[in-house]
Amino acid sequence: MLTNMTPAEIVKLRKALGKTQAEFGELLGSEQATVSRWESGQWEPNAHQVKLMQGFKEAAEQHEGLKELLAGAGLIAALALLFTIASKKGQPK
Repeated sequence: MLTNMTPAEIVKLRKALGKTQAEFGELLGSEQATVSRWESGQWEPNAHQVKLMQGFKEAAEQHEGLKELLAGAGLIAALALLFTIASKKGQPK
């Protein structure tokens, strides 16, 4: 079930990823001002953005190096990691 993220959760995730509001917005297809409004509770991200944030949150919890991956390799590598995690869900360990 897709649930929205609170402003505090958005701030925490962005900081855990080591991103500025502008950089975080770029990951989610938004601008710095939009991220600022999410973080202040003025606006809510759309369902697609929430799903991406939840994916980044899960990836950050499972993979300590996600912050470094985002810094070094960027968006494509991070999305590849999210895809890998999503494709492994439901598979036996």
